[in-house]
Amino acid sequence: AESLTETFFGGCPHDCPDTCSMLFDVKDGQLQGVRGNPDHPMTRGGLCVKLKDYEKRHYHPDRLLYPMKRVGPKGSKEFERITWDEALDTIVTRWKAIIDSHGPQAIAPYSYLGNQGLVHGLNGGDAFFNRMGATVTERTFCGEGSCTAWLLTVGPTAGLDPDSYIHSKYIVIWACNSVSTNLHHWAIVKDAQKKGAKVVVIDAYASRTAKAADWHIAPKPGTDGALAMALINSIIEQGLVDQDYVDNYTVGYEELKERAAERTPEWAAEITGVSADDIHKLAREMATEQPVGIRIGVALERHYGGGQTIRAVACIP
Repeated sequence: AESLTETFFGGCPHDCPDTCSMLFDVKDGQLQGVRGNPDHPMTRGGLCVKLKDYEKRHYHPDRLLYPMKRVGPKGSKEFERITWDEALDTIVTRWKAIIDSHGPQAIAPYSYLGNQGLVHGLNGGDAFFNRMGATVTERTFCGEGSCTAWLLTVGPTAGLDPDSYIHSKYIVIWACNSVSTNLHHWAIVKDAQKKGAKVVVIDAYASRTAKAADWHIAPKPGTDGALAMALINSIIEQGLVDQDYVDNYTVGYEELKERAAERTPEWAAEITGVSADDIHKLAREMATEQPVGIRIGVALERHYGGGQTIRAVACIP
């Protein structure tokens, strides 16, 4: 009798906000194909280009399955397969030598999610490294700046629920290429756009997302903090502050107002390359076309002063 293809539920193993719900088709113990789950409200049947042919990577002849040791000079791509025992012995010998010479703190574990999932990615080896006495750091320097900035500014609360953007009348996607890297949030943004929401993309690069927006604002790379402060300045100068909210639910507004006083749109135009008129216009629209949803990407923090940039953007709402 011909064997049947079975379908299993699963989730994407990559480190991405979408965490797509996937369907895996298996026949005779072999993965035949993958697809997005059409019944899942976020995934909606779609997968990004990294995952839509996952079965090909799963069985690819070049997939790394065993320890490999470099046998040629760096960059020569010359490796040979070794045993697991040899791999472990090599690491242990090297680490013991480092500890003997410099102490255990000379070893710093650094890992994050990648495609390892929550168990292995975030906490893999913690107990081992603690016992060893290795240096303890934040496991990722890629998101920690923005997380810390967010907590300092907004407190221990999550950001906007992605689903809630459907209710926005004005959506600002700031340094995030949603079409390529946050596919399923983009579907919600498009639904909101069809309902009449204006979509603004702030990005130094004319990405696919920027090209699909109603308005693309392109500051020079690394100048987003100046743009954010100028928006705050303009909102205040145009008399568009929600004073009741500020008086009852914020701390430090007067200090922020003082800090923003000299950061005019004209000042920011020189730094960012965005015209003062555009900054005034964006400030007015963000303050009056309520409700506004701001979606920030990790790119905002990946430069000197990036954490402060996140704090400035988080102060706008």
